[in-house]
Amino acid sequence: MSPRDVSLAFRQAFNAQSTEEGVICLVTITHPDLQLALYLTNAGTNVESRGNTYLFCPFEAEIVEESPDRPPQAKFRLANVDRRLVGVLRSFSAPCSITVELVRISDPNTVEAAWTDFLLKEVQYDAIVIEGVLTLEGIFREPEISWTFSPSYFPGLF
Repeated sequence: MSPRDVSLAFRQAFNAQSTEEGVICLVTITHPDLQLALYLTNAGTNVESRGNTYLFCPFEAEIVEESPDRPPQAKFRLANVDRRLVGVLRSFSAPCSITVELVRISDPNTVEAAWTDFLLKEVQYDAIVIEGVLTLEGIFREPEISWTFSPSYFPGLF
């Protein structure tokens, strides 16, 4: 799903100076070692969406400055509200996968925008916050076009 492929109601709620409608973020954490995915939201209360209960847990993401020699990254901070979260994250031998979705409060079953395939790496924690780096490493493994757009290969372009 493209980030631009959203409903008019979503755009109006997202761009309004004040509105009764709100946009909330849903985060799904998955890992092969987890029997069930972790479903989290920063909505201020638990949210039911598509048959899953997203538990309220304050979190934020901050985009890190881009660099040509590494994949895009964001710092992900999660309130350490339960010691079990640290225990789960410490038990992983490989990075966990993160999916971020935006939904409207009035219609949490309709995903307006989604970003998948994030990996959570470099996890650190203390008594207050769990922090890691979200990255999209797969894009650097995608094949690259080796042709140049020249008249000999693409005469219709010129």
